[in-house]
Amino acid sequence: MSGRAAKVEPAVQISVFVENRPGELAAIAAELGARGINILALCLAEGIEHGYVRLVVDRPEEAVAVLTERRHMFFTREVGLVELEHQPGRLGERLGEWGRQGRNVEYAYTGVTAEGRPFVVVKLESPTEGAAAR
Repeated sequence: MSGRAAKVEPAVQISVFVENRPGELAAIAAELGARGINILALCLAEGIEHGYVRLVVDRPEEAVAVLTERRHMFFTREVGLVELEHQPGRLGERLGEWGRQGRNVEYAYTGVTAEGRPFVVVKLESPTEGAAAR
């Protein structure tokens, strides 16, 4: 083990509902980019005729304003950002720490900071949420 615990920084995730057709994701990215909003992490999930894209951006309040103005359907939630050393086994160590704490990872995806450092976006279930669901 590295001996250094990875800190979980809170962040706002924006989940935008999109139609499964060419150009939908490009339009969202272009709308945000036109306002100078940088997408730091992205996860796209498909559904039947619709899907959603999870975004972490550098200026979430402004992104929410743009999406509202453009009449996109979306919601926000708090997630955690974790920067880990880029070495084999480090992610497994961190996941093991959360498991021993009784925290379940509901989902995760990766991104990169504006400075080029990789991070993992995690939605963690708290120990009390996990106990309530059992």
